[in-house]
Amino acid sequence: MWLLLALGSSLVGLLRTVLTLHGAEATRRVWQERRFSAAGYVPEAGPSELRPGTYYLTQVDALYRRFYARRELQEDADAQGQ
Repeated sequence: MWLLLALGSSLVGLLRTVLTLHGAEATRRVWQERRFSAAGYVPEAGPSELRPGTYYLTQVDALYRRFYARRELQEDADAQGQ
């Protein structure tokens, strides 16, 4: 029972942080996602809207290999700044 309550409260907190998009922006991103499998693809948007620690696609090369990077955690960025 307590586990369900804990999961429910963390889920509510997570949903509050979800990025909300207007229809035109959402449509643009859907079309962008369809191009992910194209050779030579490089995403236009950067990782600034992603949560710290999230992995994201950086490019798809001519051999259809996907390359990913990870957005820094806040602790990592703080440690490098010192």
